[in-house]
Amino acid sequence: MGQMVEVEYAVFESVKYPQMREMVVNAVRAFSDVEYQWRQWVWRMDPRIVDNFTMQINALDDLQMREFPHGAVGDVLRNTREADAFGPLNEALQNLFDKFGTELSDREYLNLAEWIPVVTEAKELLAVLLDKQ
Repeated sequence: MGQMVEVEYAVFESVKYPQMREMVVNAVRAFSDVEYQWRQWVWRMDPRIVDNFTMQINALDDLQMREFPHGAVGDVLRNTREADAFGPLNEALQNLFDKFGTELSDREYLNLAEWIPVVTEAKELLAVLLDKQ
């Protein structure tokens, strides 16, 4: 990711599982940064970083952020505003999978016009997740 932004602790302190929240925030951050995706998911420029599309989608799926984000309110998400904010990203990802399936390479996904809404919606969601409220 181009720049790491320091996040105030308040973004994490008001949930039951702050480490899981951090995992969600990092996944959304990865989806929001197309430069990072090319550098690490496709070109693997920093060998110290092990990351790819599958790892990040699995992080969201493992915590049910794509299926039922409202169930994470209080545990991983701070409020229903954050849960609601997952809707557009989840729709963009579902549209991608409905059209192209789940077996493309990271490079193939990133080259699709349908990838642009994923990045755009992830940026919007990240802003909500990092909002100090």
